Amino acid sequence: LTKTAALDVLDELFGAGAEWEAQYRWLKGVLAEALPRFEGSQPAQVDQAFLKDLLRRPPSFLIPEDGGSPQLVDPHRLAAQILERRGELAREWAALLAAIPADHAAILHPDRDQQAL
Repeated sequence: LTKTAALDVLDELFGAGAEWEAQYRWLKGVLAEALPRFEGSQPAQVDQAFLKDLLRRPPSFLIPEDGGSPQLVDPHRLAAQILERRGELAREWAALLAAIPADHAAILHPDRDQQAL
């Protein structure tokens, strides 16, 4: 969930315009290091470790690739965006999972809907 949320935030930053370039480049670099930890049979706390790592990092400034003014990179803000997206994903997935029994019933008993009419 955290991995998907972080990738979604990265996608949002990519499309957000030049003022978000530094945030995008910074998060892309952090994710390049962190994503392998989310793969395979890793400990369940890898998501917590990733978020704690973000929260431990201090704000910094990055110079845009075009050489413009330095841009602030706020890891705490990025962590908050990832947590917010993670909550959205959890609600979406819960709704999808709640619909599974009804979907299964429709497959197992296709005539039930017709009989109710």
